[in-house]
Amino acid sequence: MYEPNSLRQHLAAAIPDLQREPDRLLVFADEGNVVANATASLSFEYRFKLNLIVTDYAGDADAIMVALLAWLKVHQLDLMANEERRKHGIAFEIDFNNHETVDISIRLGLTERVAVKGGEAGRLNIEHLAEIQHTPAYADEFWRLYSGGTLLAEWQTPAGDSVSNDLRALEAWAGALLAKLQPAQRRAINHKVAIDLRRNQVQRIKAQQGPDGSAYPPRKKPKELKGKKGRIKRQKAAMFVKIRTAKHMKVKATSDQIEVGFFGWVARVAHIHQSGQQDRVTKKGPVHRYLERPLLGSSETDRALIRESLLRHSEKTTS
Repeated sequence: MYEPNSLRQHLAAAIPDLQREPDRLLVFADEGNVVANATASLSFEYRFKLNLIVTDYAGDADAIMVALLAWLKVHQLDLMANEERRKHGIAFEIDFNNHETVDISIRLGLTERVAVKGGEAGRLNIEHLAEIQHTPAYADEFWRLYSGGTLLAEWQTPAGDSVSNDLRALEAWAGALLAKLQPAQRRAINHKVAIDLRRNQVQRIKAQQGPDGSAYPPRKKPKELKGKKGRIKRQKAAMFVKIRTAKHMKVKATSDQIEVGFFGWVARVAHIHQSGQQDRVTKKGPVHRYLERPLLGSSETDRALIRESLLRHSEKTTS
């Protein structure tokens, strides 16, 4: 497990009292479980209560709590995003030793997913999967927390694992979020998420932009556009007007995955434009190489949309 040590290092560096005496911060992992399933995969999940104890603390408790929340935003976002986990996921007790110092105990319900993947010649590779990253309301890398003119704490914005923005991290996060639901409930939520994702893809194509936000190369102006101005010209010049409709851009959802894409002959047309291939302009017409205009793709905006959609629809299901 990397989370207990990661949180210890973060708090010890952020709180002035702990910078001077880091041994006064004690960390325990209690009530631990390893959760695995009966499939061929050896991947699993740690579930445990992390108990933080700060002894003889003379500082401000707010300093510990704010620095702790900054770490949780990166490493265990569902403690705040999930309504049920919000109720009891972060608990604390304080013993007042005297007029100057207290002992603070904080209990956190944490999870940590571990992927075990097979390689060549019997090799197994293990990887701890990070939380999907929420875009913070702040963007600075270094922070100082003040109460009036008193410095309470300071820290670097906690860094996630290198796969934080990878689709594998999104898959792991979504799996943990939906694990407690029945297959029919997961399928219903996934279908709604797929519709939200399709709507986002349609709006982007309508704006004539690729997944990375870059504008599509303009197509050659046909003769009927000569002399046209304003809205009529823009409408006639727009590309992929039919292909972006729900009739052609389909969604599929199961309890384990979602799909948004094109199928049948429409998929062939989309693939030509997606990768910039050659094709005949008409059935017996000349061969033309089309410029690359990606129709489908995954961007940071898409991953953020999937995360927000999953949270919204899952909370409606469990409420």
